Amino acid sequence: MTQQTTTSSAYITIPEAADLLRVSQRTVYRWIKEGKLPCFHIGNVTRIAQQDLFAFIQKHSNTGDNKHGPAGS
Repeated sequence: MTQQTTTSSAYITIPEAADLLRVSQRTVYRWIKEGKLPCFHIGNVTRIAQQDLFAFIQKHSNTGDNKHGPAGS
């Protein structure tokens, strides 16, 4: 029986990120290119740290906590 390390699940692939966010892989790559979503490369594989993805979700969430506009509008 093999034992999984906790670090292996701390990083996700572009397809996994796209599935979680319910967007296309192209959109995830665009966010990376625009500097909105941090990533790193291992060989030909791009990985995203789960904590970076969760921070991205919180920052770009459309909930009432993150509305941008004049107060009282």
